[in-house]
Amino acid sequence: MNLKKVLLFSAVLIISATIGFSSVNKSISIDSDGKTSSSLSSVNGSITVGDNVIVNGSITNVNGSIRTGEKCEIEDDVRNVNGSIKLGDNSSAKRIKSVNGSIRVGKGVRIEGMIGSVNGSVKCDTGTTIGEGIDTVNGSITLYGTEVSDGIITYNGHIKLKDKSVIYKDIIIKKNRSGFLNRVFGKKKKTLRIRLSGNSVIKGDIINKDEDRDVILEIDNGSRVEGKLINIIKEK
Repeated sequence: MNLKKVLLFSAVLIISATIGFSSVNKSISIDSDGKTSSSLSSVNGSITVGDNVIVNGSITNVNGSIRTGEKCEIEDDVRNVNGSIKLGDNSSAKRIKSVNGSIRVGKGVRIEGMIGSVNGSVKCDTGTTIGEGIDTVNGSITLYGTEVSDGIITYNGHIKLKDKSVIYKDIIIKKNRSGFLNRVFGKKKKTLRIRLSGNSVIKGDIINKDEDRDVILEIDNGSRVEGKLINIIKEK
């Protein structure tokens, strides 16, 4: 995710704050077992949604957290700038995107599209399915029993796959633009680690496109990578 995408994403959030059920400098709270007829958006306030709520649109926020209870249906995206996102167990959403905040996804969650984060970690619990991929810049990725239909892309994030997680396409470590300055000043990038445990599977390749970084693969006896390891150090 480059700077243009980040700026565009931020602009979308600000515009969204003028559409649907919106608030500035005030939090939004939706009681359990309810349904909204429009999107929810806030600037400088948190958004909290109870259990069994249907949101007929998106949830967007700037400078505040987003929390949903269990068995919620978000018909569009969940997006945040400068705040964390937490989706409760057995909920669903179209996509989840965060600029400066962590993303936490509960058990049995269904994400139709992708999960994307710039400066925040991503964690998904058992039984979650992601219809596309996961994309982070500076955030780690931890998956428990999660299926990702596409692949994973990161620049600086460690990756942990546990409890029979499955990635159906490639894991790609992108080249960070700071590589030139690091070479000039003799500074080596941090080692990036990918850990597979609990019979987890990567059906595609693991590709390191950053020649200035060591990427180490740690894998237990029950897990496997079905594709190729390209510029990857496999620990024995």
